[in-house]
Amino acid sequence: MIKLGSYDYEDFSEEHDATSGSGFFKPAATLAKSLLGTTGTSSQAVPATSPTTTVRGQPQKTPLWKKHVKSVAEIKPPKGKVLNVLFAFDVTSSMEMYIGNVTQKMRYLCSELIGMVPDMEISFIGVGDHQDGDFMLQATAFSNDLSELKEDIEAIQMTSGGDDHPEAFECLFKAVNDMNLASTNTMMFLVTDSIPHGMKFRGRDLGCPKDVQYQEELKKIHEDLYGFYIMGASPYREIVKLQMKLVKTPDFFLNLTNYRRVVNIASAIVAQEVNQLTQFLTKLEKERGTDRVREVLRTLGKPLQYYAEVPVMLSVICPKCNVKNLSGSILCNTCGNPLPIEGQQDSQ
Repeated sequence: MIKLGSYDYEDFSEEHDATSGSGFFKPAATLAKSLLGTTGTSSQAVPATSPTTTVRGQPQKTPLWKKHVKSVAEIKPPKGKVLNVLFAFDVTSSMEMYIGNVTQKMRYLCSELIGMVPDMEISFIGVGDHQDGDFMLQATAFSNDLSELKEDIEAIQMTSGGDDHPEAFECLFKAVNDMNLASTNTMMFLVTDSIPHGMKFRGRDLGCPKDVQYQEELKKIHEDLYGFYIMGASPYREIVKLQMKLVKTPDFFLNLTNYRRVVNIASAIVAQEVNQLTQFLTKLEKERGTDRVREVLRTLGKPLQYYAEVPVMLSVICPKCNVKNLSGSILCNTCGNPLPIEGQQDSQ
């Protein structure tokens, strides 16, 4: 058994079995070494994986992060005319198991999306915290090339993060606004278990040292982007409630009860925007079965009758607004109120 230290682990119980699960929880000394590149502290931010490797007697290959990762200011707007996608990922240590899975499947996801919208261009931004220095925002250029996109996502480094839960999303919002995406039909997905600085969460929030106010930048995000979705990965209702305040309506917040579904959910949302959701669900059912389709529809908050092949399920009535929600939902898709675990249920 190990005791967990600071950063994003504060809300977990103090002891976890280090041998169980995905290997996500690490002893403090190992964690410090893997995230900082040293057993102590560091005044300079270092990615979780060493960006350079020297092999004696052989020419050193340029690391992917040097080849692909840019500052957000260097990113040019996409050229796709129908729809473009910007994926922003929380790459602090608590998100390791999510990002690892997404990285493995990103080529498939990009292929799926570009198959729906042939001229779509995709960009990635890895988001850390202010203590991560140059690795706070790691951006890649918008691209339509699948091989390049695969290397792009592999180039982004995991970071250590900073204080408990807030990460530098206020600076992400400002950076995206500075990209001038208003006329580019770009939608953004943010995958995270955290919130921006300034939301007054109970944990330590050192604030934004650049004095960026998330409210001001978020307003422009909603005005300029085609859509802004948050894929919430937090198991804590306090965080979920705050995350839901960042989106226009509850429809733009997707609670990920299974982090392996990021690819399916993102594909379904894009398919929905280009009127190909039924075709996508048909393909998904053939590849993964009816249960997977049911899970995707539940996450999207869509009635199961939307896709005729899925059997009707029970629904949970929200005690606040009295609207029915799909069985298994955690939050009401209409008002965002937490749903009772043992609530009143009726057949739809």
